[in-house]
Amino acid sequence: MSLEISLRVKKLDRAKEGSSNALERLVKILQGSYGVLAVHSDLESHHLTVRYDPNRVTILRILNRIESAGRQRGLAYRATDVRRIHKSSIPSRSQRSSSDRTPAVETAHLSAF
Repeated sequence: MSLEISLRVKKLDRAKEGSSNALERLVKILQGSYGVLAVHSDLESHHLTVRYDPNRVTILRILNRIESAGRQRGLAYRATDVRRIHKSSIPSRSQRSSSDRTPAVETAHLSAF
């Protein structure tokens, strides 16, 4: 079973190498994290969608990993607008041709995790 969260990362634009490189690096870090199955990013909005295995990683650990990646660069990355997604918005390999999928989103409060 996998779940998804949607979030926005603040302070990426303050990275010395530029926000696009910082976002790409953050995506690679998250993709290499235990329990994270897939990551999709939107460069313009600094928005990430993360599919993860809840039996292996918690949302809090994912958010801590984002903050840790920022601290490694001397920045205070912060995940905001964290939401649970009920329908997958990251297409699997067999679903990539279907572009009419709209995810149902529920706002999640960090204190609930």
